[in-house]
Amino acid sequence: MSLTDKIMSRMGYIKKIKEDDGFCEGGDVLIQDGKVVGTPYHDFSTNMRKPVLQPSEWDAAYRQISCVGTSVDLIANNIQMIEPVFWDKTKNQVAERTNDTRLKELNQLFKNPSAGVNRKKFLEKSSKDYILHGIVYYAFIFKGTKPVSIKILDAELVSATADVANNRIGSYLVNNSGSFDGNYIFNGTYYQKEDDRNYILAPYWNADPQCSYLPASILLGTGIETLMYWFGCYHNKSLLQNGARPSLIFLIKSLLNPKHREQLRQEIRVKHAGAGNAGSAIIIDGSAEKDVKQFSQNNKDMEFSEVLKAAEDAIYRRLGVNWVLGKTVQSKDYEKGMLMLFDMTICPLFQGIFNHLFDVYKYKNVGFDDLEVFYLEQNIPALRPRFLSMMKDLPTLGIFTVKERRGMYNYAPLGDYRDDELTVQSVKVTQSGMNGNNTTEFTSENNE
Repeated sequence: MSLTDKIMSRMGYIKKIKEDDGFCEGGDVLIQDGKVVGTPYHDFSTNMRKPVLQPSEWDAAYRQISCVGTSVDLIANNIQMIEPVFWDKTKNQVAERTNDTRLKELNQLFKNPSAGVNRKKFLEKSSKDYILHGIVYYAFIFKGTKPVSIKILDAELVSATADVANNRIGSYLVNNSGSFDGNYIFNGTYYQKEDDRNYILAPYWNADPQCSYLPASILLGTGIETLMYWFGCYHNKSLLQNGARPSLIFLIKSLLNPKHREQLRQEIRVKHAGAGNAGSAIIIDGSAEKDVKQFSQNNKDMEFSEVLKAAEDAIYRRLGVNWVLGKTVQSKDYEKGMLMLFDMTICPLFQGIFNHLFDVYKYKNVGFDDLEVFYLEQNIPALRPRFLSMMKDLPTLGIFTVKERRGMYNYAPLGDYRDDELTVQSVKVTQSGMNGNNTTEFTSENNE
């Protein structure tokens, strides 16, 4: 069942009666021979162990639900602005391997992963697949130990076979993907193509809470809210199409014959509806007498505005974009909101993606266990103001670069990367006692 059909069914717009037992599944209240044989769908899902929306339906949600599409695009467009750097974990600084040709080649591959795909397009598809499908299928082509291409396979072209006994995926089958077509078998770490060991499939996934080797969309926790948003939008759309006015209801007594009832309906529509059926009243047959009821609903309730806003906020919070898109963020707080978005959502996703790719490279190449992929705040437009503000505060804390410190004592700069290293003026504190009197001596030592 398609996403639209599922939502329509659960809202009560599709009547489906099973012929074998006459049972009505979903749909409007349906009366046959004076008996109610159909009732509206009573809940979103009676089995909370299963997702409300299927994985393929999240693509439809991205295309047709504004808050989902806006959130995903905000993350995907901003993650493109980050450039990877290699970070030395032991020294806590940017790696100094300026002459390492392997790192240069890998960095070049990160910039252009495959023919016609640059880093920005690569990151955009990576983030969208990870958020919507919970998995990104990275396919590597190696020549010896050197990776020459990284391609992201479309999720619908990859099928998996579970190895339940070992709690993992046993193999993947890739179709309609050119030279990447074939069966990929688990080799203990990743998945190698059966007929060509130079091809490696390395999925990066968000684990399903109930099965660690299956992927789950990041939006999994907002399945009900996504349907709520659909319900509210479809409700409003129906009101606009029909010009409905649910605050005004006419009850027509059942004793009237069919001809008189239809005549009365026409009179009500003519007198209480505007041009183009605008403001159409609701007419209900079967009451003991004709009556008119004015509901106390206001426009806010009728338009499901609170439902839409609640669902929207839940989706924003789940994806971590509420700092920028949520109702609590004002224009003056936009810069702070962007900092939170990068710190809590975009940068962690960026590191997760590139360190996963780096791990695949390490699988074929030794000597890089001390390195990881990181980023520099000064190279990210949204984070640069915070970095510059921090740098301005350093001198007041006695923190200077080596070049600045050497200049204080009329020493020439070193002329290499060491000039940019930060130094802190240390203060040595000693205590000595004589005849019970303590004195404290301060001596200043400059760290060069």
